Amino acid sequence: MTTSAKKSLFAIANITVFLTGCALLSRSVKTDQEFVMKSNDKVTVSGTGLEIELEAVGHQTSSNAQSRPISSFFVKMTIISGGQSRSIEIEDSVEVGDYTIKVKSANPFASGGGPNCSLLVTRR
Repeated sequence: MTTSAKKSLFAIANITVFLTGCALLSRSVKTDQEFVMKSNDKVTVSGTGLEIELEAVGHQTSSNAQSRPISSFFVKMTIISGGQSRSIEIEDSVEVGDYTIKVKSANPFASGGGPNCSLLVTRR
């Protein structure tokens, strides 16, 4: 094989990897097993037809009637199920088809490896 042919094959391979990069970067997780996601991570939940892409992990602070600050987190994600995509923001859990996606923990801060969240997908 000539050097020119090798360069052409290498270029084609790079273009293919670039165009399919999103699919190559997603990972597969199982139901009933907790997993961690960081912003822009994408996972496929084995055997469910669900895909989850984490958009953001954030926090909100508000005051209650006693003027004490209350802090809560939220997780913003895109869920693809049955070919339909929806972007949602959740604090605890959401039901999608026959499954429940539960936020086990969330770290909205850059310290400690964040922002990230721990999720669990279970069959209802």
